[in-house]
Amino acid sequence: MTKEELEILWKDKNNWLWGAIYHCKNDPRLVVPKPVKWTGWTMNFAYPWRAISLIIFILFAASLPIFIEMKLNIATPVVICVTLIVIAVLIIGLFSYLSSKTE
Repeated sequence: MTKEELEILWKDKNNWLWGAIYHCKNDPRLVVPKPVKWTGWTMNFAYPWRAISLIIFILFAASLPIFIEMKLNIATPVVICVTLIVIAVLIIGLFSYLSSKTE
């Protein structure tokens, strides 16, 4: 699909439930921008197993600093903050990539 075709699907109000939940089987992307693009991304819930897998990945990544702290016995806020920042940057990069894919 071209970017123009994806944009048409994304703009179609029938593909949005309550203006916040995106559900479009014709759109191959797992992650799409929210209706107000600067507010972030949302998942395409037309593919429930892919969406659930991504949610589990995000929960795992968010809990990673806790596991690191428990395993290494380091309780410094700096390590936890740096880890959270790295994870946030990786998730933002992943979402940006997934939302820009055309196939």
